[in-house]
Amino acid sequence: MKMSNRGVLMVYRGLITLIIATLALLVSFIFLYGQPFQSEPATDDKKTEHSVIDEPATHDQSAEQVIDPAKLSEMVNKREEYSGADELFFKTLPLSLRGTPRPTALGVDEDEELIADHRVKNLFEYYLTAIGEEPLDRIITRIQHDLSEQLDGIALAQANDLLEGYLQYRNNMAVIKNQFVNTYGSQTYDLDVVKEMKRVLRESRFGFLPEEAVTGFFEQEDQYDDYMMAKVSISANSALSASQKDLQLTQLDQSSPRWIIESSQRANLVSNVRAEEKALRAEGASEEEIYALRERSYGAEGAENLRALDQQRAQWRALVASYRVDLNNMIASAGGASNLDEASLNSLRSQYFDGPQLTRIRAIDKVELGL
Repeated sequence: MKMSNRGVLMVYRGLITLIIATLALLVSFIFLYGQPFQSEPATDDKKTEHSVIDEPATHDQSAEQVIDPAKLSEMVNKREEYSGADELFFKTLPLSLRGTPRPTALGVDEDEELIADHRVKNLFEYYLTAIGEEPLDRIITRIQHDLSEQLDGIALAQANDLLEGYLQYRNNMAVIKNQFVNTYGSQTYDLDVVKEMKRVLRESRFGFLPEEAVTGFFEQEDQYDDYMMAKVSISANSALSASQKDLQLTQLDQSSPRWIIESSQRANLVSNVRAEEKALRAEGASEEEIYALRERSYGAEGAENLRALDQQRAQWRALVASYRVDLNNMIASAGGASNLDEASLNSLRSQYFDGPQLTRIRAIDKVELGL
């Protein structure tokens, strides 16, 4: 069972249009509303040491929290000796990190100095993704412990200096983003505004990190950002004809680093296969036909991996459906979601989920049910 060439072409064109529109929105959202250190907002009657110190002028809920730079420096430079009791803390990761691959080991050069490349940044970010699950000072402690397990001497000192610089840079990102939101308001989704803020953010890095670290941490990230922003600009330019856009996109690919093009080609392959798979399912294709499509596109191993993923997703959906039956009964018995007992809710979740699944279902419930 196959689609006609015309049908496939229509699906692909619609998919490309959707991708461009979604990408433009995501680029704006990521740059404008990413939250470097914000977890749960502190209330006026219960502020913690991680509360907003320098409040932005606006009280808009989209404003990002900023930590006092001196307090942040104090967190990083607080040196404590680890005791035997601390080992359980280091061995027990936050739920969202359990079962995830650890960052790649750091490198040192022939002079035993730290190689300040993407591996260092990835290690920092690995632990920082747990913001919201535990306080920032505990996350910093985890990072420093990991650094001390891998490095010593001058390399360790350099890594700790980079940690403070990177955290201060992330903190300053919130300052810059708040300034842009206050200045541009509803225009913050404009692509030119996004580009200008990206420029300011890039320039600010040199105030917190040495040049070699800026290059090592952000070079590939910036290359990919520039490529995608240029691609969106070309595709959204109504003054260009279709053939002119195709020409400029081809020239962009020719002038961009090879790794970006290969990454883009892989992404295009996935998008195209998904579109064809969706069309085949709409026509009533069997699972064997879907598997054959995947095998032609990704090989036998890739097709098997996708089949396993389909099974995992089906199991997850079934688990959530069963959980929701009990949850809806609990809500009805309580006289509404606002009357739910938190302990009972947590107990119900624990009957169905554990580990990272608990974090995931809490997020789903919050978005879908406001719990």
